Amino acid sequence: MLQNYFKPLYMKYGMAKLKEALRTYLDIMEKDQGLTNIEFLVHDEVVDKETYIISVANKIQIEVECYDAEEEDYDPDAISLPGEDPDQGKKRSTEKSTIVLYENCIKEEYAKFVSLHQEQDKIEKTKQRLIKHFAEDVVEWSHFKFDQPTTERGIQLYQANRNEYLRNLLTDYDVYKALQRKIKKLDNWGKIDKLEDELSAREGICSYDYEDMNSETSFKL
Repeated sequence: MLQNYFKPLYMKYGMAKLKEALRTYLDIMEKDQGLTNIEFLVHDEVVDKETYIISVANKIQIEVECYDAEEEDYDPDAISLPGEDPDQGKKRSTEKSTIVLYENCIKEEYAKFVSLHQEQDKIEKTKQRLIKHFAEDVVEWSHFKFDQPTTERGIQLYQANRNEYLRNLLTDYDVYKALQRKIKKLDNWGKIDKLEDELSAREGICSYDYEDMNSETSFKL
């Protein structure tokens, strides 16, 4: 297939048309031929379809360029050195062309990686800001919607009711654990230590002298 169709197509129309043809070919194999769950491998590593297409296209480019180098009538690098086998000069020229093509591919892929890495950094920073704003809004909303718990059991019910309501409100909410962790961190209604501090502060106001109560109060059945 590479010899009969894709190589001539690349030689005539260039890299863009080659990649387009490879995409069309793989789409046909997946859809029209009924093939599913195809694994695309590059150097024994599973990759996505677009990465596979780029790899195949680069290999075709290298094969074509190397073939062209071999077909040239004159190449200074192909001149044999004194005492060298005549084929050695030609082989050296071919290897040089192959090295240059690989280096060009390496530089292109590296540039794409750097660009993608920088874009991922921007996305991550934006995501973290959004998580924080989302959690802050959820905490404020839940403090309006639910009553503040005053017992450990109340805290458990508050958190359960809040989370259940969010599951009904937001599709696939449980999938995004980072959101849940941020809400838990920011919501002071869900912290046991705060509740204990508040209860301790109230002890002087709300405690009773049970001795006095027993001495002054009687109950009739």
